[in-house]
Amino acid sequence: MTFKHIFSLINKTDSRKFNIKASYIEVYLMQIYNEQVNDLLNSSKTNLEIRESLYTGIYIHGITEIVLKDVNHAMELLWTGDHTKKLAETQMNSKSSRSHTVFRLLVESQDNKKYLSTLNIVDLAGSEAVSKTKAENERLT
Repeated sequence: MTFKHIFSLINKTDSRKFNIKASYIEVYLMQIYNEQVNDLLNSSKTNLEIRESLYTGIYIHGITEIVLKDVNHAMELLWTGDHTKKLAETQMNSKSSRSHTVFRLLVESQDNKKYLSTLNIVDLAGSEAVSKTKAENERLT
């Protein structure tokens, strides 16, 4: 629904040029304060570095950003990333998320000035009660 709304507004606007980019990351929680950032749109990019720039703020070095064509393209990327993220079985779920994920839309628009908007769609890792999941070893961590 969100993608439809964004593209609907863009298609109604003639006075600006738009460029929409998407990225999708997974933050795999290996231990407390020890996370691994993976690119869900390019599975060969793992353990990416989080950096900070005076000009762009916090960013992930080397992340894949894909220019979106339309709503269907956005949904396709979301589906692709969802099928790439880490899942594990627990006593409560057969496919419990073991990571946090962030699908990010970067909307650039331009008329006389350049504008930048960001929408982050966040899915937090499963938070089932440990005693009920019977998680052990790496899954427990």
